[in-house]
Amino acid sequence: MNRTVLVTGASRGIGRAIASAFAAEGDRLIITCSRSEQELLNFKKELEETFHTEVLASVGDISSFEYVEQLFEQITERFGGVDVLINNAGISYIGLLTDMTDSDWDRILQTNLSSVFYCSRAAVPYMVSQKAGKILNISSMWGISGASC
Repeated sequence: MNRTVLVTGASRGIGRAIASAFAAEGDRLIITCSRSEQELLNFKKELEETFHTEVLASVGDISSFEYVEQLFEQITERFGGVDVLINNAGISYIGLLTDMTDSDWDRILQTNLSSVFYCSRAAVPYMVSQKAGKILNISSMWGISGASC
């Protein structure tokens, strides 16, 4: 279809499956992850070889405004913009709510919420100029354990 699709959190799981589905449709991809660089690069190579599509792989902290800004500069330079944005990156906290620190909470909010805002804000101007675009936000039911009473 020749759309340009950004999938955050694409090195494994749901993000990986989504990126593969878009590649199978003939779309160009931008795939990101925060830590699994070799896994992401192997996936990039697999997509390029299997589907003969163009793939930009980027490793960084999607919860960082500076990283998102830099990522979208690369996207704009290479593709012009993003036609489809899949906000898939997310983290969870495993433990009791009473054990969660303010730092843990801030990290969850930054990754699961601020990253969606930063990426959407960066993607929308191109979509508006094209009078088309899609944004899909993925969340999880994985939660935080409460304290027993």
